[in-house]
Amino acid sequence: MNVNELWFKYDDNRNPIYYIDEECKHLYTGHAEEYFKNGKKYWEADVVDGIVDGVYKEYTEDEDNVLEVIEYEKYSLGNGLSFEFHKNGYISSVCIVINNYITDCLEYNEKGELCGGDCWENDKAEAYMASVDWWCERLREYRSKYDIEAINEEILRDGKNFDYMKYFR
Repeated sequence: MNVNELWFKYDDNRNPIYYIDEECKHLYTGHAEEYFKNGKKYWEADVVDGIVDGVYKEYTEDEDNVLEVIEYEKYSLGNGLSFEFHKNGYISSVCIVINNYITDCLEYNEKGELCGGDCWENDKAEAYMASVDWWCERLREYRSKYDIEAINEEILRDGKNFDYMKYFR
């Protein structure tokens, strides 16, 4: 459904909560899409009880309208694996994200070559979110689920043919 056909209120993080009625009493659940003024798709995602929850995809505004970002979202925040793409189709970055905070990230140039990155050391993560035990647990969970070093080897080996969608099925 086009989000322009839904109503919304903002949560505390300024993320929209989608409703099917003008009074904002009945939460929307289903697939949602938004479009640029030129008619090209801006983003699409699954929405559960009014909140983006699942795979989120964002596209470029230009004529090609290519995929720019694909990531897991929970509570309308990046949570899990995230890929960004160059316009030419090569991966720009692969990251582990927790509540929109990038913890582990590898970056690639437009030729698909590894050119940088940063992975939080456990002590940095624990110091940063020391008061939030679930945060450190989530980091351990995502690191065991998404081995970005192994994903990196696939990206470098396969280039544009890298099957990123297998991580979002």
